[in-house]
Amino acid sequence: MHKAVLQRGKVMEKISVSFPKDLLEEIRKFVPSRQRSRIIVEGTLRMIALFKQQEATKKAAGLWKKKDHPELSSGVDSYVRSLRSSWRDHQDAKR
Repeated sequence: MHKAVLQRGKVMEKISVSFPKDLLEEIRKFVPSRQRSRIIVEGTLRMIALFKQQEATKKAAGLWKKKDHPELSSGVDSYVRSLRSSWRDHQDAKR
């Protein structure tokens, strides 16, 4: 474990990470040296968010039951059209 440092109000810790050589070359070419950690952290945060979303999707699988939503029996498109139509009818009646 490397020494932790404070950066922008957060405790930062240095680690050793291996990258494919070609990717590291692109990072060095396109990302200014003082921004590399930030770019890697942001990419990691995005991937963690994606993993969390995938996990939530797996946990939610099967929770939706057709019997609980008979209004969708003719399809979501039809249901949304009917909602929009009833809203338009309501708006027209107000005029």
